[in-house]
Amino acid sequence: WRLHWDHQLYKALGHQYQLGLEALHQLLPEIKVELVYRQQELQFRPLLEDIRVRYYREVRKFIVIPLNFKGVGDAAHASATIFPQLINTNASGFFTVFKRAEDLFLRLCQVREAFRPWLVLGDVDLEALVGEHC
Repeated sequence: WRLHWDHQLYKALGHQYQLGLEALHQLLPEIKVELVYRQQELQFRPLLEDIRVRYYREVRKFIVIPLNFKGVGDAAHASATIFPQLINTNASGFFTVFKRAEDLFLRLCQVREAFRPWLVLGDVDLEALVGEHC
């Protein structure tokens, strides 16, 4: 009967895992990002590379959930190998996860580019400009 329950859990976990993959970009914890002007350059704080690392670390935590799921069956039975199969079964959903992640990073870079015209004021040597015109 434990094997039967494991198969039922497999179906339920598989369905929730698939739904989670589809909405993962909305479910992950928020990462606070600031846009700062430093060294005459517009930069993210934390750096974009660090944001990527944190984001993909959270994605990985979700993806490996089936590896840690034990079920109710004995470890010697099929339940020890049935849940990790969810990762291979849903591998096609990973493309969507990574595509949406890259879309988010692209949108983040577009926000930075939207502020780039304002940088002209930071590049001007005000003392030289005032001395020249006043």
